Amino acid sequence: MKNEAFEFNWNRAVDSDWQEIKRFFVAAYLKAYQDCAEEKLGIVDRWKQKATSFYESAYQKALHQGFHYFNETVLEPFQYYTAYLPGSFVEESQILGTIALGKADKSFFESTRNKIIRPIMIQQHFENLFEVEKEKIISKRLDQSKIHYLLSRLNEKVTGFFSCQLNPHSGRVYVRYVAVSPVHQRLGLGRKMIQEISNFFPENRGLELFTRKANLSSQEFYTKCGFLRSEKFNFRDYKINEEICPKLLSEHPPIEKLDDNLYPPLDEQHEDMEPFIGFYINRE
Repeated sequence: MKNEAFEFNWNRAVDSDWQEIKRFFVAAYLKAYQDCAEEKLGIVDRWKQKATSFYESAYQKALHQGFHYFNETVLEPFQYYTAYLPGSFVEESQILGTIALGKADKSFFESTRNKIIRPIMIQQHFENLFEVEKEKIISKRLDQSKIHYLLSRLNEKVTGFFSCQLNPHSGRVYVRYVAVSPVHQRLGLGRKMIQEISNFFPENRGLELFTRKANLSSQEFYTKCGFLRSEKFNFRDYKINEEICPKLLSEHPPIEKLDDNLYPPLDEQHEDMEPFIGFYINRE
């Protein structure tokens, strides 16, 4: 399969596309963090508490309503994403399958709970991130730099999703979220989409983003694409005058000389930035 087989388009998802994008978006992050220690994920405690509460509640309801309830609310949604990941989460799926069949007693549930909570936490966290990002894209706030999104397709099926926006403080393009369907990774698609972003903003002064330090495959990808590392985060409000075109912003940005400082939007700021690493590339 070659890059030439993929088609690219901007800001043109139809209703049926969004569910497929969400599916491989969550699956891609499940894959990225499947072997990551929980303390390195950079996911705040409330998501673990939410996942624990959800899992225990589903089990208790299944005891009274039948284990078809557990199958429908826990196992099937989990397998919906892991179907993209053959050979991954095998033990977790077996545990959930045993419970869904009603073959697990309370001691089995208790002894395997921690094994299941982590992937459910990752699943729920990135489901939420996707829905929030989708809402921001659709809302098209007039007082903010517009969020654009790039889709790749193969035989009309969506295979990649990148969201980004022009940074009015640096003239770089800030890359917000990146997801390539796990079955289409390591085909050069991600690199091609990065180039498409640069082409879409022809007057950009470079690109910038950040990712989790635990996401080793992501860091490897950006390094191979020529990005440099930085942990100098200067979050800014991306308010922009809609009458100012990208060309003027890139020619006369507030920052005269770019360095290794990053200027992500305020809505991307996390409570603790220690688990994250930034990347940037400046245009000559």
